[in-house]
Order: sequence, then C-alpha cells, then structure tokens
Amino acid sequence: MENIIVRNFKDEDIEEMVRIFEDYHTKFAGFIPRTPEIWKYLILDRPGLSEDGIFVAQLDEEIVGYTVVGFKKMGGARVATIYELCAKNMDITSKLLEAANNYAHQYNADYILVQPPPTHSTIHKCLRQCGFIKINEPATKIMVTLINPAKLLEKLAEVFNERQKKECSLKKLVKNDRKLLIKVDENHITIHIKEGKIRVRPGKEKANVTLEMTSYNFLRMFLGLTSLFRAYLTRKVKIKGISSNITIFKLIKALQPDYDFYFPLTEHF
Repeated sequence: MENIIVRNFKDEDIEEMVRIFEDYHTKFAGFIPRTPEIWKYLILDRPGLSEDGIFVAQLDEEIVGYTVVGFKKMGGARVATIYELCAKNMDITSKLLEAANNYAHQYNADYILVQPPPTHSTIHKCLRQCGFIKINEPATKIMVTLINPAKLLEKLAEVFNERQKKECSLKKLVKNDRKLLIKVDENHITIHIKEGKIRVRPGKEKANVTLEMTSYNFLRMFLGLTSLFRAYLTRKVKIKGISSNITIFKLIKALQPDYDFYFPLTEHF
C-alpha cells in the first residue's frame, strides 16, 4: 500500500476516527460506543496529550487508521505512551507505529509504552517487527469485584439459551432435567436445566452436583479466564457429586463468554 500517508490530526477527522475506533474495538468486552464529544474529552482534554501527538493514516481520500501518543513521567523517566492505535492491517499499523516512534524521539522520550489487545495478532506482529518486547508488568491494572454473581449467571444463561437454539452440541447439554448448585463464598445459586433451557435462581436447592468457590474464582471462571477443569485441579473450586454428572464441565465451558476483554488506555484516568 504505497499510497498510505500519515499526517497530523485535523478537527474534521473526528467523526471518521470515532467510526474507526468502534470498528476496531466493538469485538472486545468492555467496549463503550463513543460520540465525537466523548472522543474529545478522552483524548483532546487529557493531560499530557496534544493535537501534535495524534496521527492519521490516509489511503487516497479515506482515513484508514490513527494513533494517539502522549507523554508522562514514570519512575523519573519520560515515557511516550501510545494510548490508542486503530488500523485495518499490518501496513497501516506499521506506518502509524513509525510515526509514533519518530514523535517520541523528537521529544526525547526515554521509552515508548503500548498496551495492545491481548489476542490481536496483527498489532503484536507489527510491534515485534518494530523492536517492542513484552514485559510482565502490564501498563494498566484494572481491579473489579462482583456484587451480584446470580445476575451475571442469569445474563450468561440468556445468551446460552439463545445460542442453543441454533447449535446442536449445546442442545445436548440441556436435554435432561438436572440441577447444579453453586456456592460463592456463603451465597448459593441454583442452576436448573428444564425443558431445554437454563434457569438461574438465587438460593439453595437440592442438587446432584455442587460447586464451591470464592467470588474471585467465580469471576475468573465465568469470565473465561480459567476453566472449571483447571480450577478443579488447582483446588480453586470444590466439586461434590461430579462422578454422577460429568456433563457439568461442558456446561460451564458453554456458559463462559467467547469474547476477549480489552479497554483502551484512554479510558483509564
């Protein structure tokens, strides 16, 4: 793509950049749609950012990507931070990374920091080619807790019930009438499989299989960060009665969301 040019941001670019942002991030959990006003607030009004650090990739007359670079102090070092990098392919991503790198050198940054989506292979490949290496310490840590575990299971069950109408493999999991009891800390949730659907009810009911776990391990398991099998082997989850109902492993896996979690750095203050 020899016709790709990278230029500085202009005010009239914002609506197209919002569209590119949404196309890039919509597949990630945590995605929040933006208006031009929200985009301005998160980027143009952020301390350490200026319009000079916003670069737009253009192919012919079409905007096909952009990146946002700002500066901050970390441990006495001047750090150029790539807050956002949205592009359609490797060529565009590479050109935007080159612009960010040149900008960081121009303003005497000690190093460049970027936090890409964990499973986005294109940007990871481009970063490696540009000399970036992965560090164990993440750029941003997000701490969450779960107030209502039953509500999360209700939502996951709704998604499952819709999917199983189309997927034969899921229909087999809700073929027979059975109950699963989940104990989260001191609270109980009953999952009842009946008439080909999953129903979630707060409270303790008699069940053949019981899972016991902390709220932390419940969150990890039902956000897809670990499997029931792994949690069981590492004693993060206690299972009673599993020998009578091995299907429960498949059921928990089917309830786990199949999307990745990612939050752009601009959405952290």
